[in-house]
Amino acid sequence: MAGYDDRRLIKITLTEKVPADEVAHASKGIEIISQEDDALVLAFDTDAQLDDFEMRLATLAGGE
Repeated sequence: MAGYDDRRLIKITLTEKVPADEVAHASKGIEIISQEDDALVLAFDTDAQLDDFEMRLATLAGGE
């Protein structure tokens, strides 16, 4: 289907802009699909990669 992306996607709203190369180094298997001033859309190869990334975000949000 045209326009459909079956990869695992996540959109993150940022409080400040983050360089794309820093995001790419944060975890393996991440592809930046879109970057706007206050948001990133990321694609992951597997559910495990997405789960790992979400776990890391939760840890950061918790102040660790």
